[in-house]
Amino acid sequence: MLSFKRNGLKRAVSLILSVLMIFSVCSSLVIADTTETYGYWTITNADDNSSGTAVMYADGVAFTYHSPTTHIISYTQTGDYYAIRSNNCNGSASNGIVVTENKSYTDYTPASDGTLTVRIGNAATKTGYVSRTSLPDGTSEALGSFVPGGTDNYDTDSMVVTQDTSYATLEIEVEEGYTYYITVSGSKMNSYGGEFVPYTTLSGTINDSYNLGSYSLKFTNKTTGEVKEATVDGNTYSIVLKPGYDYVASLSGSDATSYAISTDTKTVSVTATDDHTQTADLTIAESISYYGPGKYYRSCKRL
Repeated sequence: MLSFKRNGLKRAVSLILSVLMIFSVCSSLVIADTTETYGYWTITNADDNSSGTAVMYADGVAFTYHSPTTHIISYTQTGDYYAIRSNNCNGSASNGIVVTENKSYTDYTPASDGTLTVRIGNAATKTGYVSRTSLPDGTSEALGSFVPGGTDNYDTDSMVVTQDTSYATLEIEVEEGYTYYITVSGSKMNSYGGEFVPYTTLSGTINDSYNLGSYSLKFTNKTTGEVKEATVDGNTYSIVLKPGYDYVASLSGSDATSYAISTDTKTVSVTATDDHTQTADLTIAESISYYGPGKYYRSCKRL
């Protein structure tokens, strides 16, 4: 009887010790990642401080700053802008993220076409790269490179880089359906966050007294020559266009061969507005064709 009690006590103690050992091992595995909020920035670090992600939420925009090998601790203000601070591999704090094995990077997925402005801290001996990946097929495309805080400015169709003594300002023309990436070669990347301004959504009524069937409505940028097609729904249309330009509306399609947008409504000056919307009604008119001396002319009736 005494032997049974002793054996039972040993088994109970053994079970308790086993449970405590399991709890001790597992407790270090189930510690949640830490998340803190600083202004517009929400910073999340892995439970072992091996990596960190900072997301800037401003006006519904999520601009993400990734650190694959370092712990993000806070942010700091430089002038009117904010920079992420991180722990270096030696434990000291530094503006920006110091990377020991992989590159840190930022990424942004726009909800519509627009301009993304990003400031990358001075790293005059390094090279920064901008690329984008198509969603959802994952096709990557390089958009350009720059030197943060260097001496040369850049101006291309997809990106404008303006240098300052402490950072480079990137204005990237972004499109819906892509994720955009910015990386800097070397050991350090300092980002002051991103600001996104969507293009203007132009919409309005199409006055059609001819009851045309199906047709396409296109807008041509008078400066760049870029052509974009609007979404037509019944007698209304909608299209996202970059403000600051004049656009010419035109019709195409078999049902529209003898018609066009009237002269007095076909040119629209698209502007930047507080709510990023603008209205302009269009009118369909008959297209009048006639011959001059050795030339063929086409115009629209005013209604």
